Amino acid sequence: MSFLMRRATYLLTCVLLLGATSANAQGMRPGQGMGRGMGQGAGGGQGAAWANLSAFVPGDAKLGKAVAEQTCAACHGVDGNSIAAVFPKLAGQKESYLVRQLTNFSTNARQNDLMNPIAHQLDPDSLRNVAAWYTTQTIKPANDGDSKLIAAGRRVFEAGDISQHNPPCTHCHLANPPPGPGALAPLLAGQFAGYLQAQLLQLRSGQRSHALMMPMMAARLSDAQIEAVAAYISQLH
Repeated sequence: MSFLMRRATYLLTCVLLLGATSANAQGMRPGQGMGRGMGQGAGGGQGAAWANLSAFVPGDAKLGKAVAEQTCAACHGVDGNSIAAVFPKLAGQKESYLVRQLTNFSTNARQNDLMNPIAHQLDPDSLRNVAAWYTTQTIKPANDGDSKLIAAGRRVFEAGDISQHNPPCTHCHLANPPPGPGALAPLLAGQFAGYLQAQLLQLRSGQRSHALMMPMMAARLSDAQIEAVAAYISQLH
């Protein structure tokens, strides 16, 4: 992709983010005024997510290991490498992202029948500590997608889909994304293809509606693109 194309798609990401933030500030629900909303924010909206990120206090990974062993290991593994796609890998994930999602679960801003009661039992220090622990672990790529789809998935991940006004996934979901919305986005490399596909479908349908940015992006992806990009991401290191 040329420099000009990369710059154009990056600017598109920022413009869409500003539009979603503006809609949220006016009290619009995701989907009002500009299709589905977009973002990685908590229930309080994109502005609240940025404020929470700037005020983020790291946890204690050593204390977090005990929380992981007692509360999380059965599904996510002590090292954050779960063995089934229904449970996402947490190893190496951004600490601030994990804290935000656990907080969303604890307040029911993000709905999940299994995670909501578990998160309710954890105090704020435990949430931060277990997030810190999983951040220090190393993800083992799931590589569970269809290998025949990797080339197509790479195009979606690295180039986006200009015809649908979708920027590349790399603008937000790399370890060191450019300044902007990527600061709030999760790392995806090595995650289960099955889990990624399920989440993208939930985001597209509105079932997972607490996020402000991704429902709009997912709404513009076809079933084939979702399956392909999930397969590609699952084999990344």
